[in-house]
Amino acid sequence: TIRTLAEQTLLGVPHSGSYMGIGKAFEALYGALFSRNIFQPDMRMIGVFLDDPDLVAEEKLRSFACVTASGDVPAEAPTYYTPAPAPRPAESPAQVRYAAAAATLDRSAPHLVRAVQSTLPPAPIFRRANPVAPVRAGNSPYVVQLGAFSNEANAERAWLGVARRYGLSGRAPLTTTIQVNGRTMHRVSIAGFAGQADAARLCGAIRSQGGACFVRTNAGDASIRWAARYAPNARRQRDV
Repeated sequence: TIRTLAEQTLLGVPHSGSYMGIGKAFEALYGALFSRNIFQPDMRMIGVFLDDPDLVAEEKLRSFACVTASGDVPAEAPTYYTPAPAPRPAESPAQVRYAAAAATLDRSAPHLVRAVQSTLPPAPIFRRANPVAPVRAGNSPYVVQLGAFSNEANAERAWLGVARRYGLSGRAPLTTTIQVNGRTMHRVSIAGFAGQADAARLCGAIRSQGGACFVRTNAGDASIRWAARYAPNARRQRDV
């Protein structure tokens, strides 16, 4: 799904190499935000990917791990202000009709024709439907990280909002802690995928609805403390 977004200012750190490794850049970004006391609860995670992985070698791929930010947030190394691309101007009806007509031309056998004045409706545009592959369940080491938070209360509150907004109530959240610049961050993720592609499909579905996430390998994530309350088995026991 391609959507046109309004212009906005992003605060981020650059990443080079495989797009699957951008999680380290997000962790560095959040560490910088908290260490400088400039983190704001309404900041949204956004990944900016500059190169086509089908055309550019993996080690040369360029991307930014970003969060949305207002203009009064100071940007110091290693963070950068990255203006989001301006929305593409909408095409006029005449341009749409011209493009549709041009797409129907057969250039294999050009020949001379007599021009006459006429008004024809634009040729129909056919789009091939892309089948959506299911997200298969399994025990692969890949997880989808949904965010990192300064304490357990914020992590639980964020999980409840994400689960409700993106239909994840059937999955159990996992948590793990990580030390970033001397501060403890609580990472929230979900697991249970057959492989990396399945985790990427779920993360892509979340992004297509305006959410933020990335895929990484399991780093000791487990259902502990508050996360255990949202496991499927725990919900069934409460319903009995």
